Amino acid sequence: VTSFKAGDRVTRVAAIYPGESRDGYFSGWGGFAEYGIIRDPASLPEEDYTAMRHMRPPLDLDPLDASLAISLAELGSWSWKVGALGGKTIAVGGTGLAGYAICMYAALAGASTVIVLGRRDERIELAKKFGANAGVNVTSENPGEVVKALTGGRGADYFAEATGADAMFVAGLKTLAPGGQAVIYGAPEKNIYTFDMKGAPGDFAVRAVRPEEHKAYDWVCGLIQSGRIDTSLFRTHTWEGLESLPSALEEQAAGGVIKGFV
Repeated sequence: VTSFKAGDRVTRVAAIYPGESRDGYFSGWGGFAEYGIIRDPASLPEEDYTAMRHMRPPLDLDPLDASLAISLAELGSWSWKVGALGGKTIAVGGTGLAGYAICMYAALAGASTVIVLGRRDERIELAKKFGANAGVNVTSENPGEVVKALTGGRGADYFAEATGADAMFVAGLKTLAPGGQAVIYGAPEKNIYTFDMKGAPGDFAVRAVRPEEHKAYDWVCGLIQSGRIDTSLFRTHTWEGLESLPSALEEQAAGGVIKGFV
């Protein structure tokens, strides 16, 4: 072991080694434990998916922020791979952590207009704190018409799908400008989206972009430490002790949690 030393805090520890099972259960990450198993990427003969994600946050970074940075780094690396967003218009499907983070990164990158698509007015309004300029309620408004009205009739250069919901993907295609790109972050059920081209521009592209959080983790930690990312907006719920897990899961299922910590 050359990458770590005793006392290090490390992200994404596991209960058992990836690929192994215990009593029929597998562990990819975490497990609500203070200690876990990690692997040293420098000691392995080839790149290892899980080992690359064992990263050390800065010692002076709040542990909850260090945990939040894992999610934000995944979305940060995803946003990098989408392309240069400076001066572009982007419609973002979703008002959960992923959608909000994409809004934030688009604003940090200098996007000219960020428009969020959602189903709940209060969550759409909250998106403005993360950098969205406007919002569309897809249950009561026509997203294609609204986005085109907000962009002088042109539409969005990008549509970012962050929900994994088929209906949101179909709605988002209609927001695109000619030559625009629908860029997928969400994971739909059975990995299938309905490809409904009615209302979409005649010339557009669809891309699936896979994040590489380990490449953006240090960058995100730096943004948090410099105050450019306000983690209090994301950290909406904290529960104390494992006995709080049932209520935590209930609140998560009710839809009011952006990012929760046990």
